Amino acid sequence: MRHKPPWSNTLKQTTGYTIQSFYSIMEKIFFVVAKANVHDKWAITRKYRHVKHHCVALIELPTALPYTDMDSDATL
Repeated sequence: MRHKPPWSNTLKQTTGYTIQSFYSIMEKIFFVVAKANVHDKWAITRKYRHVKHHCVALIELPTALPYTDMDSDATL
């Protein structure tokens, strides 16, 4: 089963952005979310662990962002 790429050629052509354009902001968001249980963001974590928000705060985070996977998918 093929999975849908995170940033398709259609999106690239329509917006003019590549997946690499988002790496910097993706890293910033990733590290803010990763530190949520440790710092003042506990209220956000508590809110988004409920079914109403699809329990997204309960999803285990990877140790790093999978840039190489996204790079190969972006060419599909």
